[in-house]
Amino acid sequence: MFHAVSALLMLDGLRFKKHLGVISALGRDYAKTGLVPYEYHQLLSKAFETRNQPDYDIDMVIERALAELYCQKAEELAAFIAQEMLKKSSQVDEGQ
Repeated sequence: MFHAVSALLMLDGLRFKKHLGVISALGRDYAKTGLVPYEYHQLLSKAFETRNQPDYDIDMVIERALAELYCQKAEELAAFIAQEMLKKSSQVDEGQ
């Protein structure tokens, strides 16, 4: 998800090295403006939090169902971003 969203942001000249920068930019510049469904910003944020929890809680276990849900939603997000990138690419080709 991080790399897919990073690629989308790069089309608008936005580059971030850290997850929090990508998450913030997606929310601020895309979700709040309606360019990306707010659900995707929430998904990226929650997945990032879930991914980081085991770093600080060695007893934490991510349930398989949750991992599968994140994988499914990540595929949806990647497909959405691919469509948006195609739209942006065609706009550039048309000189818009």
